[in-house]
Amino acid sequence: VSADEFRAFTRLPVVQNPEIQALEWVPLIRQADRARFESQLSGELGLESFRITRLSPAGVLQPEGQRDRYAPVTYVAPLEGNEPDVGYDLLSTAERSKTLDQASVTRSVVMSAPLRLVQSQNAEEYGSLLVYPSFDEKQQLEGFAVGVYRMQRLFERLSASGLGSDWNLRVS
Repeated sequence: VSADEFRAFTRLPVVQNPEIQALEWVPLIRQADRARFESQLSGELGLESFRITRLSPAGVLQPEGQRDRYAPVTYVAPLEGNEPDVGYDLLSTAERSKTLDQASVTRSVVMSAPLRLVQSQNAEEYGSLLVYPSFDEKQQLEGFAVGVYRMQRLFERLSASGLGSDWNLRVS
């Protein structure tokens, strides 16, 4: 799908679920295809330049080094507030990479451990990624559909839902 089709498809779920920080498409890109991919996305997304990035130890986005493959956030909805995500390589950190690997091996939805979100300005705010692997007609892994959830908002919404104190929640 195109970036516009992705935004149209994801608009309603994001509006109806305030605990969703973002919905994202994250393709797998090989090193040999990186330059072409970055050039293509710059034009498609209307950006001066699209780059595959990672966070430095100081928390600053910088171009990702060379590896065999990348999993950059390509489409994100809503874009507003999530601009730092565009191009961010989910394989650049151990916890995100582990979640993608687990989803691809199990061929099922996997939720990450709590982690600091790239777009968060608050160092104490955590979120989780809900990752669903996508396979082509030959059953080759193409990439991932990712939901980014702000856990505090999720729990606030659950507690405000009127269910009272007669319920238990377990995340494992």
